[in-house]
Amino acid sequence: MMLAWFELCKVNALAKTLTYVQIPNFFTYDSSKKHFKERKQRFCIGRINYGPRKVEDAYYLRVLLGVVQGPESFNDIKTYNGVLYPSYKDACYARGLLENDQEYVDDIVRRSFTCTPADLRQLFVIMLSSDSLTSPEVVWNSTWEMLSADIEFNRRRHLNRPALILSDEDKRELALQEIVKIIKRNGGDFKRFTTMPKPKGMNQDTDNVLVVDETSYNREQLKADHDRDLPKLTTAHSRFGIPINPYEFTTCTMKKGCDLENLVKEAELIIWDEAPMMSRHCFESLDRSLADIMRNTNGKPFGGKFIVFGADFRQVLHVIPGAGRAEIVLSSLNSSYLWKHCKVLKLTKNMRLLSGLLSEEEASDIKDMYYEERHCFESLDRSLADIMRNTNGKPFGGKVIVFGGDFRQNMRLLSGLLSEEEATDIKEFSEWILDVGDGKINEPNDGEAEIDIPDEFLITDQEEPIESISRKIYGDASSLQQIKDQNILSRKSSFVSHKRGC
Repeated sequence: MMLAWFELCKVNALAKTLTYVQIPNFFTYDSSKKHFKERKQRFCIGRINYGPRKVEDAYYLRVLLGVVQGPESFNDIKTYNGVLYPSYKDACYARGLLENDQEYVDDIVRRSFTCTPADLRQLFVIMLSSDSLTSPEVVWNSTWEMLSADIEFNRRRHLNRPALILSDEDKRELALQEIVKIIKRNGGDFKRFTTMPKPKGMNQDTDNVLVVDETSYNREQLKADHDRDLPKLTTAHSRFGIPINPYEFTTCTMKKGCDLENLVKEAELIIWDEAPMMSRHCFESLDRSLADIMRNTNGKPFGGKFIVFGADFRQVLHVIPGAGRAEIVLSSLNSSYLWKHCKVLKLTKNMRLLSGLLSEEEASDIKDMYYEERHCFESLDRSLADIMRNTNGKPFGGKVIVFGGDFRQNMRLLSGLLSEEEATDIKEFSEWILDVGDGKINEPNDGEAEIDIPDEFLITDQEEPIESISRKIYGDASSLQQIKDQNILSRKSSFVSHKRGC
């Protein structure tokens, strides 16, 4: 019938001046032909079916049908003063048919001086459930700080974390969860309030103090530190304007006469860290740009600027998806025409290994780490497999674990904790590992060579190799019983007096 009314408004001038409620006074509906025709006798009062308040589209459409004259489509009903509104509710609000919710906001603010935040949340739920609010999201955005004023205190007391700090986002989230719980206790459904923000963590375990401790940060302070320090940090791409995908003819995007160009001109030294991870075309692009900026005519690389490249070619090289060894090597810095101008300086001594630079506390910590056993990792592996219900045999229950350290180095080497013979053995082993990494074994070679592993490094016990390693490092079980060092006993006995805890 409404579609027939739209068609009538398109062809009849009188219908254009009438609302839907007034149409039956002047027209009758022919159900067989599904159109209106002019009334010739008698009188009729129009009636519109009831629209429940909870069904917003039906309710507000019913309101508009009593005021909108002569629409030719549903969009015309939602249009006012030439503006098409997204919903019937918005159109009602624009026409002044709905009052704003300022009185409810004022009521919550007034009650906040005498009521607890929990009482205010109960009041807000009453407003929601009674459909008193035209725009509940506006009331929420105006009063959420008062509705969540006790959230941080309650969480601190509940989790026994007096120093717990919640961000504004966390407070809003937890306050929304409390509101949802109150609505559910009263038999309601929060989902029907479509304009209200939805809580994200209803199914998450928010009472796990371990998770809370790991995620409890002062986000405002971290953001302030980020905003303060980020402008000081830069990358080669952003500083020099190197293209994201450089090739053999690209140049940097520095414009003539710009501040960046003047900065580069004034620079006496450029330090570029992790250089092997970049494509050689990045360096060549900068070389061409600096030659142009510095008006270099004598052929010096980088326009005569001194550049220090730092990093280790034994670490991660430039990553090319799907590339082979040859392609990766050819894209590295030492394959560039600039490499012949580079002077290679090698760092051969770790200064922190010197005994004079290690405090007694550092030396003690290093000694403690020496006694860490493989059983620590295996115990964690078994526990995670049980916790994660791991049935596919993945180590550590499928969790990704990054172990830090370098097996080529030993912090105990020069710390004074070893005998001269032990220190010599470990030093020889470290040098042998470094030679393997540098490709100095069985020189000359083309990158591929057979390495003879000394017999003292081999495990000859094929049946029990793990036990053989443990026995070689720690000795047999009887010798362990005779060791009186508390650093060992405290890891194996709960009654030894030591400052370690779980």
